Amino acid sequence: MISVIRLKITTTTDLTTTIPTELIVSEFEFTTDKIAQNFSKFSAFNYRGQLLDLCLTTEENNVSFLDTMEERITTEFQLVEDAVCTEPDDQTCWWYHAILLDTIQGIDNNDSNEEEDDEKLLGRFTEHLHEQADLFRELLEDSPDSKWVILGLVKVLQGLGKNGNA
Repeated sequence: MISVIRLKITTTTDLTTTIPTELIVSEFEFTTDKIAQNFSKFSAFNYRGQLLDLCLTTEENNVSFLDTMEERITTEFQLVEDAVCTEPDDQTCWWYHAILLDTIQGIDNNDSNEEEDDEKLLGRFTEHLHEQADLFRELLEDSPDSKWVILGLVKVLQGLGKNGNA
């Protein structure tokens, strides 16, 4: 039997200087494959959440950070939306959705000197969050007792409300 050791990610060291970008991307693709096999793969979503932080930190030094960030988070939201439409009562995808919302709010709360960039970033995600709220409302019509759909919708609306866009 061949065993593969996955990256152990800790917050005590600056891993972006010790882990090659290619390895982070490879591991991210690994989680994509595992999630495609099974949306309920909690360990893959957990690992992906940790890798997402590394991807964003690595991409932060990129000139087109906002474009890269928008593309990455939009892709992640699409993954979650596919999962919740397939299995709305599976807590795994909702947990990852909360991570993504926290990521966006963390980016928005950065002490950036470039207010225009913050506004552009917020504007990009605000539109998507409105669309997501509409999707969750539709899901709620089909599954009115689903606590995860209700909680997901509440989190999206809270995020929009914090930014004055509800």
